[in-house]
Amino acid sequence: KDITIGPNALENVTLALARLQGRLYVIEPQDARARLGSQDLGTTPFRGMVEAGEHDLSLEKPGFKPARDRIVVPGCREARIEACREARVQIALIPTTGRLAITSRPPGARVEVEGHAQGQTPVTLTLEEGKYRVAVALARHRRYTTEAVVTASQTATLTAQLVPGTEAGDIERRGKDDAEMVYTPEGEFLMGSASGET
Repeated sequence: KDITIGPNALENVTLALARLQGRLYVIEPQDARARLGSQDLGTTPFRGMVEAGEHDLSLEKPGFKPARDRIVVPGCREARIEACREARVQIALIPTTGRLAITSRPPGARVEVEGHAQGQTPVTLTLEEGKYRVAVALARHRRYTTEAVVTASQTATLTAQLVPGTEAGDIERRGKDDAEMVYTPEGEFLMGSASGET
């Protein structure tokens, strides 16, 4: 801005300073939500102009632990933006999930994790890190139950040694309609409705 001040004159001048801009390129991770301080950058990869200086860059992505890093974006004084140095950022996010590989002897057993069916052995599951109740069941074999611990970025293995035999409460599917048969203790039973029911 040009300012002209005459002889013996007093001028009050107010100047508004514009902050320098800089080039930022967030390369990795892909498909993460990025924020630069309070500014939402959207989904990565991000490439654009931001205020120059130091910033807190935060990244969030489902299945991964949130990440935060302090970055410096150099100011751009060039007439051509392409001539300015670009701050390039690559951050490796840490997964919150691990894998649980379940096998059985013999194979082909039904697998339940926390009461939910998860297919048949052998099977490898991707789960959030933590402790899980696992049940493995096969017809004419005793039900196998245990706890498994899943650690992020690692694969835990579980092998169920199934023992032939049955016990009360075991369920077996038989027949063309795959009907469920429940094993009960031996003894005398009264079949039908309870007293007073119709």
